[in-house]
Amino acid sequence: MKQKIEFNEFVNRYRLLIAAFFSFCSTLGFAYSIKTDDITILSNSIWSLLFFCIFTFIIYHAMKLCSKRKLVVGILASAVLSITLVFGKSLYLSDHVAFWPFTSLLKLLAAIGSLIFIFTSLFIVVFHYLPKAQEFLLRLRIEKTNKTFFKPNIKFFLIIWGIILVCWLPTFLAAYPGVYNYDAPWQIGQIFDHTEVDLSRIAGVSTNGQLNAHHPILHTLYLYGTIMLGNIIFGSYSAGLAIYSITQLLMLSAAFSYACYYLTKLKAPVVITLLSIIYYALVPIHAIFSVSATKDVLFAAVVLLVVLFVLDMVKNQEKFYHSIFLMIRFVVAICLMMFLRNNGFYMLLLLIPFFIWFSKKHWIKAVIICVICVAANFLYTGPLYNAANVQKGDAREALSIPLQQVARAVRDNGDELTEEELSAVYELFDLDDVGQAYNPRTADLVKNYFDTEQFKSDLGKYMSLYFSIGFKAPQAYVDAFLSNNIGSWYPDMNYPDPLAYHPYIAWDNYQWSDYFDTEENGFLWIERQSLFPALDKAYSSFTANASHQKIPMISMLFSPGFGFWCLIIFSAICIYYKKYRYLLPIVILFALWITIILSPVSLLRYSYPIMVCIPILTGISFTLPGPQKMKEKELMKT
Repeated sequence: MKQKIEFNEFVNRYRLLIAAFFSFCSTLGFAYSIKTDDITILSNSIWSLLFFCIFTFIIYHAMKLCSKRKLVVGILASAVLSITLVFGKSLYLSDHVAFWPFTSLLKLLAAIGSLIFIFTSLFIVVFHYLPKAQEFLLRLRIEKTNKTFFKPNIKFFLIIWGIILVCWLPTFLAAYPGVYNYDAPWQIGQIFDHTEVDLSRIAGVSTNGQLNAHHPILHTLYLYGTIMLGNIIFGSYSAGLAIYSITQLLMLSAAFSYACYYLTKLKAPVVITLLSIIYYALVPIHAIFSVSATKDVLFAAVVLLVVLFVLDMVKNQEKFYHSIFLMIRFVVAICLMMFLRNNGFYMLLLLIPFFIWFSKKHWIKAVIICVICVAANFLYTGPLYNAANVQKGDAREALSIPLQQVARAVRDNGDELTEEELSAVYELFDLDDVGQAYNPRTADLVKNYFDTEQFKSDLGKYMSLYFSIGFKAPQAYVDAFLSNNIGSWYPDMNYPDPLAYHPYIAWDNYQWSDYFDTEENGFLWIERQSLFPALDKAYSSFTANASHQKIPMISMLFSPGFGFWCLIIFSAICIYYKKYRYLLPIVILFALWITIILSPVSLLRYSYPIMVCIPILTGISFTLPGPQKMKEKELMKT
């Protein structure tokens, strides 16, 4: 006890010097986290003095507010954020994270450790001032509108829905009849023409008139059905795509309006709800995606609803488990989540143990709900698939990361592999040079030439091959994994990424000349017939050049890596305030993130469901019950 008092006295006496030292380290580490090879970017700049002063002030203040719980939670969360910045910069510049020689490892650890100082200080400040920020927002004059307008009722929902629709209407007119890009032509091609068209090297699935589970069947049928409906009624496939765009736009905007309604139900500060409305209505990515023919849009809307329905259970278990309607609503949302994207089922599997554990008082009903959801998925992908003669997706989709790792090992460490190992590798790939085909940002270039049947013929042999190569080339395996999914966790990633040929944000419609020599190819191609040409041209430039990246702070609203940061920050807040039950919605989003980092490529549309949930996470952060009581307890302890 005496030693603790002496230590506290020492810290209080030399707090400014200690803060200055930590600030110097953080300023140095900050320079090593900026994505440039110029190590003098801050050290030889007047800006380093400004950052040093700001960091000193923050760290000095944080030391006064520090407590054991704040420090532990802050360090754990800061370590994750620091690692993403340091690793991300290294991968972005050199496609490599240098763990060896030992001096390189020390540099990495020093850079990460120095950033932890400032990030931990920021977390401590946030933990301390969040209750005050909440009280401040609730005292603003705008809160008076809560009594007249911001009420959780149908009128508020309809008004916000209307506002979002009005804001999105110009985008629909500019894109008319819609953004026919991404996987849309290949999905339609499964049914549209029964002539075999071998595009497996491009689309990852051949189009031979047979439905393929590579793309979600429910979305494929919805896309095909609306386009054919337009052709039947109006004699135009373009009209059909317009029907798809309008119906999808209505559903996505309704989900966003419900999210804003839910914020009023949570009694979030009006400012947070207002900013959420602005975010959904005016950030262009939402309007663009609302008219884009891709499965990820409706999936994002459903994931948002699942998060909100889980919050209902978290806030009031008694009401949830005594309401047939609420439980059925949850089951339907989970089923749609599984049916609209194939990885939805894996999200459910990761959610189940936490869902049952959080429902300890009603564990029997929780188990029944989970069993129903799992059974629904097996019924859907089993008997229903068989009845519709649906072709199963290729297993190579789940092997994207291992294939990338092996290809990189062949490229970087081919000399260390035996003739037997190289021979076994080339048994699996229809390629002359696996290493040359390797692309660090997308697995498609090696995955689409992988022989799944050969792999299945001797699983033991090829699994053993994977591990034996990994033992010889661990660095290649680590680099291949991190490079492939860097966009999913590194917020400073620049787009469009020249190493990933996939469009970051697609706007212009695909044309037959993009893939074929003649127009007679058995595919359906829908041309843009813009009703707002000026905005169409502006959007084309905006998406192709990633113009949003030129705007500080605003650019983060388009960054999948920033969405991951939001998950870490929100989790830290919940853990600090001991509101562990609010982590359950985060489990869903983390489960999605895990499937994303195992995907063939990191794309904005894959992380879109996480990004649309950011307003909800923000609203919850400002409505956590009881933070003031925790603050008073800490003051009593000190």
